[in-house]
Amino acid sequence: MEFLYDWQFWGVVLGGLGIVATFIIFLLQRNRKRLSYSVLTETPLLSIDETIKGKITIRYARKKIQNIYLVIISINNTGNVDILPTEFERPINFSFPGSEILSTEVVNTSPKNLQPEIAQNLSAISVNPILLNKTDFIEIKLLFSTYKKVIHAD
Repeated sequence: MEFLYDWQFWGVVLGGLGIVATFIIFLLQRNRKRLSYSVLTETPLLSIDETIKGKITIRYARKKIQNIYLVIISINNTGNVDILPTEFERPINFSFPGSEILSTEVVNTSPKNLQPEIAQNLSAISVNPILLNKTDFIEIKLLFSTYKKVIHAD
């Protein structure tokens, strides 16, 4: 138990703790650019049962449909630094193989004045590069007539 009263022992312990603390602070302060997405909602809004399929007609924007699925995707800057539009190599693309998109709409952003530009085709959407400060996000609502629950992000 003599080592508990030895100043050299405590000097080594405190020096080691100082090195560990320095390393942890370094890791926490590194600049990380990270863009992520998550699916917030993935639910059918309308589904016509086989027994009444021939008896009822539903139209969305003059198009006859059998089902409607709601999907909400959130795109987030989860890093600890801002992502500038010039730092994107290409737009953010989401494709939905085997699915058919009826409409796309931005439903929420942070900050509220963020105005992302979104292009849509039959089974994919594209979000043009935009300034995303740390903790900024974009929520996009998609309505599908056919949805296979497969999402490819690029």
